Amino acid sequence: MSTILLAEDDSAIIEIVTYILQGSGFSVVSITTSDEVLAYLKKHKPSLILLDISLEGEKIARKIKRDPSTAKIPLLILSANPETETIAKATGADGFLQKPFDMEELIATVSRYVVS
Repeated sequence: MSTILLAEDDSAIIEIVTYILQGSGFSVVSITTSDEVLAYLKKHKPSLILLDISLEGEKIARKIKRDPSTAKIPLLILSANPETETIAKATGADGFLQKPFDMEELIATVSRYVVS
C-alpha cells in the first residue's frame, strides 16, 4: 500500500483528503506543522508528499527537493493561492493541486504521481 504524507494545517481538509485517499487504497499520514514534515522524512519515505503552502511550504519544498535522500519523492504543493502553479515550479515541486479541488481531481493527480 502506498503511503501519502499529507502536510496540512486545516483539520477539515485533512479529514476529507484522508477519507478520499484511504477509500482509494492509499495509506495517509497527516502532519500539521512544518517541523514534523522534515522529522518524518528523516525516518520514512512516503510514496508522495502533499504539502500545504501555508506550512512554510515554499521553504520546506525547497529543502526536500535539494536533499538527495528525499529529492526523488514526488511532491505536490496544495494551495488556494492563485499563483500555486508558479510557486510549485519555483520550489522544484513535481506538481500542484489548486484548492478547492474535487474528489476525482485529487485521486487522478495522486495516482499519476504514485508508482505502486
